[in-house]
Amino acid sequence: MPNVYNLHTKVNPVVRTYQLSERAEHLDFNIREREVRPAVSEPHRHEYYQMQFKLEGDSSFHLGGMVKNWCPGTLAFILPYRIHMNPHPDGTRYILISFTQKFIRPDLQTDPLDL
Repeated sequence: MPNVYNLHTKVNPVVRTYQLSERAEHLDFNIREREVRPAVSEPHRHEYYQMQFKLEGDSSFHLGGMVKNWCPGTLAFILPYRIHMNPHPDGTRYILISFTQKFIRPDLQTDPLDL
């Protein structure tokens, strides 16, 4: 795959930042499988935390400057605003768990970028 995107760049107008309300049915917490909504296949970031658990199939996972093999049983944890990309070839299955900081700690006033 050609390196078209610079995943090291923190501010890049090409990289879209998603809110949980755009990608989920609930505002603070959501669990879904691949079949519910098409995956974002280009580098992106979001304002919420996300855990991705791979169930079937092999692919790669790009987070910052790292590219890792993403095989069944692998759990990826993405902090808010971290640019990442994970292509999902046919035959892959995964579960996404997305949640806001407010869901975990409603009393915490720390900016997610400071964590």
